[in-house]
Order: sequence, then C-alpha cells, then structure tokens
Amino acid sequence: MESRVSYSVCSREFRTPVKGFTLIEVLVIMVIISILASFAVVAIGKSKDRALEEEAKRLTALLRMGSEESVLRSTDYAFMVERDGYQFYEWSVKENNFVALDAEDGVFRPRHLPKDMLLGGEINGAAIVFPEKKDDKKAATADIPDEETDQNKKKKSPIEDKPVIFFFSSGERVPFALELRQDFGSTYKVSGGINGKIEYKMPEHGS
Repeated sequence: MESRVSYSVCSREFRTPVKGFTLIEVLVIMVIISILASFAVVAIGKSKDRALEEEAKRLTALLRMGSEESVLRSTDYAFMVERDGYQFYEWSVKENNFVALDAEDGVFRPRHLPKDMLLGGEINGAAIVFPEKKDDKKAATADIPDEETDQNKKKKSPIEDKPVIFFFSSGERVPFALELRQDFGSTYKVSGGINGKIEYKMPEHGS
C-alpha cells in the first residue's frame, strides 16, 4: 500500500506542463529581428558610400596631380575613362604618340573600379560614350587583309575615339564633369573647368 502512494506522488512531480509562445511574444521577436535587419542594411549602405567617397577623393587627387605634372614637366597628359576604370597617357616625343603609363609609373598607374561602381559624365560638353568592345571590332574587321589592319594599328593613337580629358603643358584645360556612382546608390561628381580648378562634390541629401 505504501509503495503505490509513493509512486503516485513521484508521477505527479514529473508532470510539468508544456508552455508555448504567446502571440504577443512571437510579434515582439519578429519586431526585434526586423530592427536588427534594418541596422545591418544601413551599415552596409554606409560602408558602400564610404568606399565611393574614398574613390571620388582618389580620382580628384589624381586628376589634380596630372594637371600639375603636365605644366611642371612640360608634357601633355591624357586621362582616359574606361568601362571599368581609368588610365593616364603621356605624350612621347620618341613615339610621336601618346603612350600608356603602366604599373611602374606609381600613382599614375591604371586603376580599376570595384564591380558595383560606374564612371560616366561628360567631357567638353559631350556625354561620355564608350567605344564598342574588342570582340565586336574583330568581327567587323575579319574580312580586312592583315596588312591593312597592321598599318591602321601603327597610325592609330591608343586614345583615338576614346573618352579623354587632356592636360596640355601650355596650361590649357578641357572642361569636364565626371560622375562616380553605384547601382541604386549615391553619386559623386568630379568636375574641372578651363581655369584648371578640379573639385569633387558630395551627393545631396536624399540622392
């Protein structure tokens, strides 16, 4: 008789009720998750804007240096805008043509933009239009004899028909207004006038 009573008491002690989440608790958790997610999105957006601002400042500094160097060294420079970056060219008396500055030329080496950044705008009042891709050119010149294409390569300047900003040793300048932006993001403007002044403008609030 005593054993039955003790068994029933033990069984009652281990019967703990299972309690679930109430609707209010679930809603509170969802609100907290949404707030944390919004903070993460804002943080990523600020990080991208910061990278874009740094790239705009770098671009402005390089253009200013190119403008100053052209006068100091009595050499014409050309700044070519490309689809995925930009590059400096220097006039070569020996080659009687503009020659690209490579990685050994320090600050004037070719630069490539991150995949999510785009560079555009206008030069001397004309919108920047990028030339057709090399693959399209190869297809278009497939039927032209090799001798003729080789002659054209020798005569053609590497910056011909390309979006280029010139910095002449005489101090003459070409006005431009470049736009550095991200997909669905902010836009920084880097501009230069005929007076040689080059500056960048931060995006307006809400742009």
